[in-house]
Amino acid sequence: MDGPYRARYVRTVITRLEIENFKAIKKVAVDLTPLTVLVGPNDSGKSTLLQVLEMLARSVTMPLWAPDGESVLDRPPEEVLFNRDVTRTARITVSGRVPGAEDHLPAGSDEYVYSIAFAFSGGVFRFVDELFHWNGKSQFTHDFQKSSVAGFGSGPNHWDGRFTVFSTFFRSKADRPLACLREELDSFLVTFDASRLRAPSAATDTLSSSGKGLSGTVDQLLTAMDRAPLEAFENALRRISPHVQGVATRPVNISLPGGSWTPGKEVWFSLRGTKKGFSAQEASTGLVLVAGYLALLHGTAHRRFLVEEPETGVHPNAALAVVDVLREMVAAGRQVITTTHSPIVLNYMEPEDVQIVTRTAEAGVIVTPMIKSRFFDERIQKFDLGELWYSVGEDALVSPAS
Repeated sequence: MDGPYRARYVRTVITRLEIENFKAIKKVAVDLTPLTVLVGPNDSGKSTLLQVLEMLARSVTMPLWAPDGESVLDRPPEEVLFNRDVTRTARITVSGRVPGAEDHLPAGSDEYVYSIAFAFSGGVFRFVDELFHWNGKSQFTHDFQKSSVAGFGSGPNHWDGRFTVFSTFFRSKADRPLACLREELDSFLVTFDASRLRAPSAATDTLSSSGKGLSGTVDQLLTAMDRAPLEAFENALRRISPHVQGVATRPVNISLPGGSWTPGKEVWFSLRGTKKGFSAQEASTGLVLVAGYLALLHGTAHRRFLVEEPETGVHPNAALAVVDVLREMVAAGRQVITTTHSPIVLNYMEPEDVQIVTRTAEAGVIVTPMIKSRFFDERIQKFDLGELWYSVGEDALVSPAS
């Protein structure tokens, strides 16, 4: 797609994620909302839930394994399968809805279920089965031990479990279910580092998961013929950071190893009411994070953002600004699934959007909706949401309400 992507204001979400036998997860099901917040101790499995969705998105175009080059799974089997049991079969299932062709309201939505399973066999990981249902009707099912695909007839006999059936057929099929599923599986993992967001980059760079390439994405917004994405970016930036008037890029020299350099760009913020400004390298962590999230929203086509601890490095007073931009993403029709360790961030969230993630040796990862936590209705009358989580603690919350 040429130029920055203009967000489409429709609601498209994965509503349920089910996982079996993957890493620390034995079997878990998670109901997802447009803005889902995962809380819990370190090493409880929050990041694993995000990794599953990223892996599913990558499986659309990448092989599960590859002898040379990048692949979806590049870890030893004992690190991928639950309880380090390499005989287990892992399964990932997502359910969701997309707006109908003519109706953007939930009542006009189409619903889908997509599932893949994989196992370790013959010294490598291989897909073992795959299915796709649309509005309750099977679009295709495939057992990778066979060469035929139910719903498509005879399939290529070269399938060896490296690629999904969907990765082959979505390119050649123009029907709505396959086209929608291709977009719905798209997810982008966000692990922003403020120092990388601040750093200059080449004008052709695009924003990476770590934040590298922010100046490239901003420069593409500035030079695009369609000005609407840039206007939306700057309007949101002014609303969240009132002292900022706008954004620009300036040419700089980027140092390379050996003492050489290459031309690049750095992000520049102009101040409201003056002719002065400052570079991203001088900006606060909160401001560069907000700019990074807005660049993702208005400068990329990703449907879903998987955000690791958005409060990292942000002063508590700036946490609301970060939450505001996450809500901007949701209001624009994107889905956000985020982890947090901040009770301040949690105070700005709705209880229905919060999932508590815990883990035991026998059961593996356990996910409990906050609203189903023990004595929630009573406790929420006394505490703000973040205070409730911080003061009571996960162990006291995850027991079923009596």
